Amino acid sequence: PGMAKAARDEGFDEIADWFETLAKAERSHANRFQKALDNLDG
Repeated sequence: PGMAKAARDEGFDEIADWFETLAKAERSHANRFQKALDNLDG
């Protein structure tokens, strides 16, 4: 989100959108990995 805001503030809306999309994907991956780890703990 910080990089997206910086890009948007500098007028790079398309790049800001790309950073936001990447952040969403990373959150999704983190949630999946956390669920897998939780399942390993029992």
